[in-house]
Amino acid sequence: MSPLAHIGAVPATVSGARFDPSTLTGKPVVLWFWAPWCTVCRSEAPAVTKVAADFAGRVDIIGVAGQGTKGAMADFVKQTGTSGLTHLADVNGTVWRAYGVSVQPSFAFITPDGRADLRVGSLDEKTLHARVAEVATGSATSTVSLPPGQTCSRAPDGTLLCGSAGPGQPTTTIPDPTASSAR
Repeated sequence: MSPLAHIGAVPATVSGARFDPSTLTGKPVVLWFWAPWCTVCRSEAPAVTKVAADFAGRVDIIGVAGQGTKGAMADFVKQTGTSGLTHLADVNGTVWRAYGVSVQPSFAFITPDGRADLRVGSLDEKTLHARVAEVATGSATSTVSLPPGQTCSRAPDGTLLCGSAGPGQPTTTIPDPTASSAR
């Protein structure tokens, strides 16, 4: 199943093209959630682009732009040199909500079998590379030491389990807003 299959109507790309989510079925995927006005997102764009190039053909890295207009999103892509990536124009926040993202930057690391781990906050190139390498091998649980910040995992029933990185940190359960009420 595609990691975007539960979304419903998948947004078009920033360039206006239709995106077929079935192209991601059974593949490791990283969703990079960014906003066009986000200076942190802008500063991490070169690292995301480099990591995407390093894993080309093995892991699909998809930008998911939100909290802005399509024009501002297109300007961000042009100005940051990230046009080699596919970027979805999530103007209505459909994908963001489905993955429990409320701030940017965030990353969803999705294994080929559909397990997703969400990392809220920026990642440096070395950490991003290590985490993408894990996803490339199908690892659902990260052994990469992450800087402090929120992390979430999607349980089999669609529930998001979120907490701060590090041992002994509290965990919060967030119901999946896209899951049907009849389970």
